[in-house]
Amino acid sequence: SNKSIDEYTKIIDFLLINKFNRTDEIIAIGGGITTDLALYVASTYKRGIKITLIPTTLLAMVDASIGGKCGINHNDFKNQIGTFYLPSQLIIDESFLDTLPNDEFNNGFSEIIKYAIIKDEDMFLSIEENKYQINQLIERCIEIKVNIVNEDLYDNNIRKILNFGHTIGQGIESYYH
Repeated sequence: SNKSIDEYTKIIDFLLINKFNRTDEIIAIGGGITTDLALYVASTYKRGIKITLIPTTLLAMVDASIGGKCGINHNDFKNQIGTFYLPSQLIIDESFLDTLPNDEFNNGFSEIIKYAIIKDEDMFLSIEENKYQINQLIERCIEIKVNIVNEDLYDNNIRKILNFGHTIGQGIESYYH
């Protein structure tokens, strides 16, 4: 519900009332919903202002805040209103992971496993053998995603591989509200 037109409008109103201009910068600290919404706001406000993303969840660190694809939900449709807009900065601080509930950590870790399945067999084996360091997995996921995004920023070709699992999951979420 927070990635909605209503929330988007509230933020735009705040920026307008407080006279934000094109030289100002948004700093978004939070999980994927926060970084996605803030990136969408930044991409549309005054036709684009600077934004720094500071993801606080594992999922946002390895996926949601990487690659500039952002959007909001409308009615029961997920991410059907959006843009492609790269942040001016991305700051990842793994100490945020210490505050995550296990379910949220596991949610992000499943995304790491997805990256390993689609692009890095050695990473998959290190996970399977429980021989990894989380910071190395995060760095490798970012590297994989950046390489794919650099090849296909607008999601027309190879980047679609990153939707592995998302398309079905989001369809189920939309269907069941």
